[in-house]
Amino acid sequence: WKTFEMPQDALSMGGQELMKYFGNRQIYIRNDATLNRTRAYMHDFLTYLQESRDTGLDMVSFGWQANGTFLCGEKLISKDGTVAAWRPAKALRGVSPWVRSKGDRQAWIDMTKIVDSPEGHVIGFSMLVAVCGLLLPGSGIPSFIYSLYSRDTGTGKTIGLLLGNSFFGHPTKLLIVPRDTENSLYQIMGSLGHLSLSMDEVTTMSDERLAEFAFQAQTGR
Repeated sequence: WKTFEMPQDALSMGGQELMKYFGNRQIYIRNDATLNRTRAYMHDFLTYLQESRDTGLDMVSFGWQANGTFLCGEKLISKDGTVAAWRPAKALRGVSPWVRSKGDRQAWIDMTKIVDSPEGHVIGFSMLVAVCGLLLPGSGIPSFIYSLYSRDTGTGKTIGLLLGNSFFGHPTKLLIVPRDTENSLYQIMGSLGHLSLSMDEVTTMSDERLAEFAFQAQTGR
């Protein structure tokens, strides 16, 4: 028997990368079906280990990882589109139940039709801003703030936030408000990584706290 160290990204990316890893160690798998079964077995075993003890393979934030994979909820998406189950770190477990794929796709399509009108274009644009965080690593910009303001009520500001949240998880659970504690606010900001953070009723903040929040949000943490 021989023991080999396997880097996390080799297992998560799968496909040719995983085949190359095995081949370089003179482990030959003849077809894709056997490779997929081997990979599934290794994931099952890794899941068992993670459930029984903490490991150094836990992710510390959602979004892009150093190896080029992307973590959203408990799904780790590789460069070739392969999706694998992965357990977030303890710091993410308070947020991870609300960051995942769940619900009905057709219901989401029907809901978003409300912005498909001239009156809804600002709200639709605000919804799309929520996915812009995915592009930041290639832009050289660590983070940005987008503010949606109106003196009138009922103009759809909160709906825009909820629709943006719906790209990545539970719309209302991911919506924070100014009265949330500082610890809660910055924990969520750090956990979401390249996913957007939405806050409703920002104008109820004091000037001092709003300035502090705006500064911290743009430090790229």
